[in-house]
Amino acid sequence: MLPPVIECSTFRLRPWQFSDKPALLRYANNRQIWRNLRDAFPHPYASVDADRWLEVVAADPQPEATYAIEIAGEAAGALSLERRCDIERHSAEIGYWLQFAHSEIIMVGLASLVPPYVNGTETAHAALNASHRRRRREVTAGVARLRD
Repeated sequence: MLPPVIECSTFRLRPWQFSDKPALLRYANNRQIWRNLRDAFPHPYASVDADRWLEVVAADPQPEATYAIEIAGEAAGALSLERRCDIERHSAEIGYWLQFAHSEIIMVGLASLVPPYVNGTETAHAALNASHRRRRREVTAGVARLRD
């Protein structure tokens, strides 16, 4: 079982709340973020998109391993782990987006989130665009550190 809130030095991982809608609209409506996520993430990001997202992630009970990244008191991104199924049942996919420069925040967040979550999970991976070599190196290095 994961803790509902994970405190880190410069940010915290916490459940999404319906009151996050203004920040979600402000930060998620960003072409650079949209270009790096799965096709299900809309652009432009509209009020109805925020409502749909929050209906899922701010529901009771909240989905396991889906956190808002809170910086300076507001939700500035998302970090999640999704257990796979069938022949991928021993793996989890890392998903994230963050408005700000993020490599350290994502790695610290993963280091806090992954160990309690992956008990019985052999791999954690992130699907990255081929054009983002630097981000691929960062995530690969971060996941390798988590294994040690």
